[in-house]
Amino acid sequence: VGYYSSMSDYMYFKFSDGNKVELFHSITGMATAEFQFTKSGAFHADDDITAFSTSVGSDRRLKTNIKKIKYGLKDILKLNSVEFDWKEKRNKKHDIGFIAQEVKEIFPEIITEIPNLKENVEENYLGVDYSKVVPVLVESIKEQQVEINSLKKINNELLKRLELLESKIN
Repeated sequence: VGYYSSMSDYMYFKFSDGNKVELFHSITGMATAEFQFTKSGAFHADDDITAFSTSVGSDRRLKTNIKKIKYGLKDILKLNSVEFDWKEKRNKKHDIGFIAQEVKEIFPEIITEIPNLKENVEENYLGVDYSKVVPVLVESIKEQQVEINSLKKINNELLKRLELLESKIN
């Protein structure tokens, strides 16, 4: 099934082995996958996706084996934030983020595999689910707050000792 705007420029769907649906764009016989829908419910696009929902299902009833995360400040400090230019995607714009291969060494749970829709190779790209960095940041903030409270307590005790010493001198 496809939409043909002209003989040299058209789009068509390809249903692959019952596991995915792809939308191809073809110009003068050179077909390029633009979108992919997988049987598991994943949707991949070769550029930004604009959506109007900011909610992600997080209801306790959707989860099992719930435990406190093992990550915190020590792990956040290992992240290497970078700035870079995209080679082809996103109009080669300047951007900031992480290198997925580096993040995988610290937080393997937040790495996703993204189908390589443009090249005829089986190797997928790696992606970072940036929203999953937020729970680790929250735990890091909690750790820092404990440290801040401890330092405040020590500071207040030192101030009292200093005041006592000054009062004895005067």
